Formats: sequence, structure tokens, C-alpha cells
Amino acid sequence: MTIANIYFADSDFKLLQSELIRQQYAVGGQHHLVSFRQELLRLSSADNWDSQHLLQWRFEKDFKKLLCSRRYILANQERLADLCHGAEEIILHLNLIHSERFNYFIHDLQRRFPDAKLHVRLMFDGVLNMRRRPMRGLRMLPQYFNRLKWCWEPRLNYYMYQGDRLGADADIVDRIYGPEGFPHEYSVEKFHPLRFAPAASAITRRRAIVLGSPISHIGGCTKVHEETIGDLIEREVNRGSFDEVVYKPHLLELEHGLALARPGYEVMRTERCVERLLSEHSYDSIFGSVSTALATAKLCSPQTRVVCCGLGIIEDSAPKTRSVHAYRNMCRELGVEVVDIAEESSFPLQVARDFRTCVDHPSSAQRTQQTALSLG
Repeated sequence: MTIANIYFADSDFKLLQSELIRQQYAVGGQHHLVSFRQELLRLSSADNWDSQHLLQWRFEKDFKKLLCSRRYILANQERLADLCHGAEEIILHLNLIHSERFNYFIHDLQRRFPDAKLHVRLMFDGVLNMRRRPMRGLRMLPQYFNRLKWCWEPRLNYYMYQGDRLGADADIVDRIYGPEGFPHEYSVEKFHPLRFAPAASAITRRRAIVLGSPISHIGGCTKVHEETIGDLIEREVNRGSFDEVVYKPHLLELEHGLALARPGYEVMRTERCVERLLSEHSYDSIFGSVSTALATAKLCSPQTRVVCCGLGIIEDSAPKTRSVHAYRNMCRELGVEVVDIAEESSFPLQVARDFRTCVDHPSSAQRTQQTALSLG
């Protein structure tokens, strides 16, 4: 049977998953890597794939995106169809199916290749995979909107589905991939574990890595609370007396500032995911806040101390508290330490800075008061 395997990757972590899926589960056929980011294709080794392709998309949320999206989707459908000619089975590997970037491919490929079997296999999408998110009532409206938006264009037919928002319950999804040992709510039959390379073991000097996270940018907490979390991480790092501390920024931080970085951290300018870095470099400790990378780092390196700082602050301020509380349970299950601000402790420097902010900018008094209360 001729199989066309297509892997969608927009980050090095998804690229790594694509490589592991091919190594651990592929049974033959052609393997094509596609991405919406040129930088990602530069990270990839062409020897790992039969072909690599850049798809078109506009990520800025503006009126121009609405004008261009139809043209981009149609062009991408043609590019994908070229990869599937003659295939008896087509397998799409992606992290979710509700996005317009991916969804329209499903009906388009079924229309073009009615005799071919089409499957979607979900890749790991981080903390979103910890628990199921069933869509009911108003949560179904975006699907109806996407279905009606291009109703006048027969080549754009949105694939409707029910159940889990990422698509785990969709009829077309037959597998879900994720790190081996990661807690989840999916059926054993559907979930297929990925074995990541173990972490490097040779340690010549005490090194720590701090994993950046754009917490306030994604709505996890306020800027003030983000500063507090950064100070908490710095305190824990200083307690370790490390010879070297490196800071691994999140991709979004490169655009919006290094939220958790502090003087003395060596900033690592790389798009490579932490799971790759751990296989090449040894660290005594890994620090961060609510981040998928903390969980996968612990799975890759069980002997390494992995610390999540300030989770309590985010639990109190994040609107989606069920997900955040699920994260605490995951930390407990995997052995990730959680360090919060104890009631008997305080941050004199942070409180002093907030007091100065209150004096200089009276409009921020209310936020400062909330921060002072959270500090105990």
C-alpha cells in the first residue's frame, strides 16, 4: 500500500515529535515535512524527509489576514494534493484540527482522493493535552462560523466534529501521540507514547537552566505577578550556588521581552527545544513556571531536579483554573517540585519596588496592594 505521511511542524518540539513518530511508528511510504515557518525548515535535516515544503499563512490578526486567508488556504491545498497523488492512504500528523490552517485539508483531500483512506493523528500540544475539553453549546459556534464563512466557495469545506476541542474524539482521528509517561485522559487504544532520548549524564560543573515563559502575554497573570514569579525563580537559583545559569527564552518572549530573565543569566539564543538540549547538555537543576517543558524535561531526565515556581500565583489569577490545578496534579505525579511563596516568607526587594511604583504611579495602587497581599 502506498502511504503519504504528512507532518505539520511549526516549532522544534513538534519537529522532534515528527522525527520520533517516523522512527518509532512509521511503516513505510513517503514522509513529507511541511511548515508555515521558514525558520523551522532551516532547523530540519533534509535527510530525514522525502521532501520539505513551506506553506503560506499570515499570523497577524488583522483585516489583511481575512482578505488573504482564502488565497492562502487554496494554495496550500494544491501543494498538499501534489504530495498525495497515487497514495492509497493519507496520514496527516498535526497538533489540532479546529484551526483553519489545517482543517480545510481534510474535506479537500477526501474530495480529491475519494478512494484513499484518510487519517489524522494528533501530536502532543503541551499542557492542553492534560485534560479533555469537550465542546458544547456556544463553544461550537466557531466551527459553524468557519463552515459558513466560505459557503460560497465549494473548495473550502470546513470539517465539523464534536467532543474534545483538539479533535481527539473526531471520527477521522485514529491516534494521539505524546511523551511516554505523560498523564492524560485519552483512551489507551488511541494514545501512542513517544520515547524521547535520555538526558546527557556527564556533569563537569554545576549548571542550571531557566525556562522562559510569556505568562502575562498569554493571560496567565498580570505583569506585576510575572515580576514576582521571576524574583521567586531568581531566589531559588541563587540558593543553588551554580557555576553557570542559562536562560532559554520561549519563542513568544523573543517578540515581547524576556519576562523571567534576570541579571547574571546567560541568554541562550536558539529555537531548539529543551528536549533536544537536554540530550546534549547536562544540568543540575531546571527552573521555570507553568510550562510544558518542565514536564517533558522531567520525563527525559528523572534524576534532574525540576522546579516550577509561582504556580499558586497563577492559580489565583488565571481564568482557566481547572487547567492550572491539573498542572499541579501533573507536577505531583511526575516529581516536579512546586515552590510557592510561603506565608511566613517575603520578598523585601519586590515589596519595596511595588511601594515605589505605588508612590510614583497612583493609578497602579490597587494592583500593588493585591501583589503585597499575595506576598504575605
